[in-house]
Amino acid sequence: MNLLLPLSLVIAVFELINIPVEVQYHPWKRCEKLVENGDYFGALPYFKNKDRENRFIFSTPIVNSVNTFFYSVERFPEGFTWSSLNSFKKYTIAAVNGYWYVSQRLGGL
Repeated sequence: MNLLLPLSLVIAVFELINIPVEVQYHPWKRCEKLVENGDYFGALPYFKNKDRENRFIFSTPIVNSVNTFFYSVERFPEGFTWSSLNSFKKYTIAAVNGYWYVSQRLGGL
């Protein structure tokens, strides 16, 4: 997802109602802590999960997105076909620390 789209939408809506918006960029986990501690009003874009639903109030969705895998064309010139997360067991997968799938461990991979 292009972060500029949801961010631009939020800024535009707040400007319409004359509320100034200050944007700062931080790692995922730090953003959550800053909101949880009351230092920041909110953070975006985030997916709902049980842990976050217990700690935060979510707005209605402002954009829809689909998570995908991407891989090296040099390493897989014919593409990569997979049927389930088990197809990835023999590979090392990079992940963003603090993102929703890290705590769920990609279904046990």
